[in-house]
Amino acid sequence: QNEDYLMFVLNAVKDPEYSQYLFPADNKVIWLGDFNWSAQLTSSFAQKKFKEFEQGISEKLSSAYHEFNNFALGTEEIRTFFDTRARAYFNDYIFVGKNAFEIESAFVGSEKEWALTDCDRTYSSDHCPVMAEVNLVH
Repeated sequence: QNEDYLMFVLNAVKDPEYSQYLFPADNKVIWLGDFNWSAQLTSSFAQKKFKEFEQGISEKLSSAYHEFNNFALGTEEIRTFFDTRARAYFNDYIFVGKNAFEIESAFVGSEKEWALTDCDRTYSSDHCPVMAEVNLVH
């Protein structure tokens, strides 16, 4: 887990050289993708690092899905990734700069609908899509 995506993000957030790009002065920034880390991970290391990540971004960014649907990170019931051992996680996110964007909608494509589209074989994705419509606040 030390080489996982979230660890790279945590290191970049702590580094002043990188953080200036991750958190620009106008906060007009969107981070999105598979962070390969989730509040559903149960090891103490994973829980600690997820909390560290959440605290590191909470002043500047919010998850579009969580904000629009009034969930705290980790309290959502829907999942975005289903592994081969029947475990499920929410580890795909769209983070938007607070006070820089208005979130019009945000949702996760259902596992059933996503699987029926044959996207796993066609697009090589084993994740349900997270989608959001946002408007830049002027």
